[in-house]
Amino acid sequence: MLQGLLDGSRGPAGVVRPGAVRIASTIPGRLNNVAFKGPGAAMALIVQNDEKTPQTFAIRYRGKAGTASLKAESVGTFVWK
Repeated sequence: MLQGLLDGSRGPAGVVRPGAVRIASTIPGRLNNVAFKGPGAAMALIVQNDEKTPQTFAIRYRGKAGTASLKAESVGTFVWK
C-alpha cells in the first residue's frame, strides 16, 4: 500500500502546492487525472470521475499500489510522500 495516501477534501488548490510540477496526466476514458510532484517530494494526484456510477481504480507509484474509489460524477484528491 502507498503509505500516507489521503483522500483530501481540500480541493486541488489545497493539495497542489506552489512550486509543484506536473509529472503525468492521462485521459483513459472514465477517469481523467493529473499528477504533480511538489517541493519536498510530496506527490499529488487529482482524479475526476465523469461517469454516472462509482469507479474503483488503482494508484501505483514506485512499485507500491493502493486502491481508491470515487462516487459518481465526483473529483478526488490524493496526497502522499
